[in-house]
Amino acid sequence: EDMCLLHTWYIAADLHLYFIAPLILIPLFRWPMIGFLVMIFLTVTCMGVMAALTIINDFYPTLLYF
Repeated sequence: EDMCLLHTWYIAADLHLYFIAPLILIPLFRWPMIGFLVMIFLTVTCMGVMAALTIINDFYPTLLYF
């Protein structure tokens, strides 16, 4: 249960956003309606995945580290 460098999650999240953001922002600026629909789709998909993981793994629906 010893976790070292717990604060380094930010570096991984920042790197993922650096690579994923252009895939979302380019369609948003070129085709605003398609980009908006892609953003809605990604938001709903991420919420669904998180809900499914919470239910499947029997997690409490609260923050785990705080």
